Amino acid sequence: MILAWKRGTWLDGVLPAATFMHAVPYFWVALALVFVFGVTLQWFPVSRAYGLDVMPGLTGEFAQSVLYHAALRRSRSCWPPWPTGSSACATSW
Repeated sequence: MILAWKRGTWLDGVLPAATFMHAVPYFWVALALVFVFGVTLQWFPVSRAYGLDVMPGLTGEFAQSVLYHAALRRSRSCWPPWPTGSSACATSW
């Protein structure tokens, strides 16, 4: 209703973009986000549970590497909220 009321403003571009994003499957969005944040920006690792240069053991370096790699898994497990009102955070992983 707001889009019809404010005709000719920047809000006219919201509906086509929202319709397009609604039609894109979640796994394509996830792949795009992994590419942007993991490959391009290198903010998150894209694979493995710890770095290749770290030897597994009870060391601070290994624990730090595991926590860094777990950040991506933890952030993904709470999104998206499902239509039933529950969240993926409620499921055990």
